[in-house]
Amino acid sequence: MHSEILSTEQLALRGHTKQSIRRACAHGELVRLRPGRYRPAIPTDRLVPAAWPEGEAERRHLQLLSAALPLAAGTVASHLSAGVLHGLPVPHEELQRITTLRGGSGHGTRRDTRWTRRARLPTSDVTTVQGIPVTTLARTVADLARTLPFPDAVAVADAALRRGSETAEDARLRFLEQLRHRQSGNALARRALVFADFRAESPGESRCRASFALAGVPIPQLQYEVYADGRLLGRADFAWPEQRLLGEYDGIGKYDALVGGDTARAIRQEKAREGRIFQLGWNTIRFTHTDLQDLAALRIRVLDALDRSR
Repeated sequence: MHSEILSTEQLALRGHTKQSIRRACAHGELVRLRPGRYRPAIPTDRLVPAAWPEGEAERRHLQLLSAALPLAAGTVASHLSAGVLHGLPVPHEELQRITTLRGGSGHGTRRDTRWTRRARLPTSDVTTVQGIPVTTLARTVADLARTLPFPDAVAVADAALRRGSETAEDARLRFLEQLRHRQSGNALARRALVFADFRAESPGESRCRASFALAGVPIPQLQYEVYADGRLLGRADFAWPEQRLLGEYDGIGKYDALVGGDTARAIRQEKAREGRIFQLGWNTIRFTHTDLQDLAALRIRVLDALDRSR
């Protein structure tokens, strides 16, 4: 849990002056969230973002959002900030700045700590999460699909299709309905929403599948189950059944989750399972996030694996 947010006035009551506040920020004792808002330093401040524990980027973003409250009348959290509030898997690289939305036209304003956009904003697209006015889930998914790169947009859409009591197809139609009004990015959003698949079980799998599409390789079946003598041997993230090729996305923490944190045991079990599946004539290709950074290399690797497996 992050520490409390302190205003300049509250720090003054604790004996701070403007000069001592600046010194405390320079020495890493205080962290400036926005003009006039600070928090005491915490141990993870000494870590690079890549070493933060799971959920840390989202927790920090929510604190930035809390430091900006109350929002001005007619302004709501949107885009990445709304994604964090709705629990969607947004990319972490841009979470150092909160995003808000006001109704109307224009380019909005962008500052170090906030990006305020302007666009059509009917009241039906506004709700409240954690006491903060925010765009609805459907509007948030559409806004993110309009503005994020295709793999990130697919990760958001896949996750959104998995939630709620409605069917995935009903949810997809509700998200697509958000694109009925002409707006920049609608074509990109429509592509991501049509491509989205609720069966993807992690943001990494979603980004991997989207990268296949961008690389121009055949799109695999998802969550493919392999049986032997009527007994389930395992389930693969991806499968190209005609070529007898399975694909696995190895994201951070995958093996920890398999057996409650016993990573070595999980790897042994995974290797044994893969060996049994190999004996049935299946090959396996594995992917990590670094494989998705070079689409040309990804294309060559997958097509080569498909050709050899065939």
